[in-house]
Amino acid sequence: MWQQGEYEVQIFVGLSWKTSGRFTVEGQPPTAVPSLTPTPTRTSTSTLAPSLTLRPSDTRVPSQTPTPRATYLSPTPTRANTHAPTFTLTPITPPATHAPTFTATRTPTQ
Repeated sequence: MWQQGEYEVQIFVGLSWKTSGRFTVEGQPPTAVPSLTPTPTRTSTSTLAPSLTLRPSDTRVPSQTPTPRATYLSPTPTRANTHAPTFTLTPITPPATHAPTFTATRTPTQ
């Protein structure tokens, strides 16, 4: 039952905070009215007598476990589809670079 006062609610999904909010409860909480406790009544159902337990079955004699033997594995060769290398033509000398050209510029006037 909520008591009078200020509360804050924070909502998380897992460890991630999603939202929070505050609210105030005012006034006095209602007083609970006591209720009558029902009196147990007798029933006409009788309890069954326990059933007989059957004799336990015999435990089997354990079987002999074979002695472990070493297993020798040889590597299995596998084929891989590897492409043959291809030649790439590389220029021996770099291409010529154009020389800078002169750009005419006017002198500012005052």
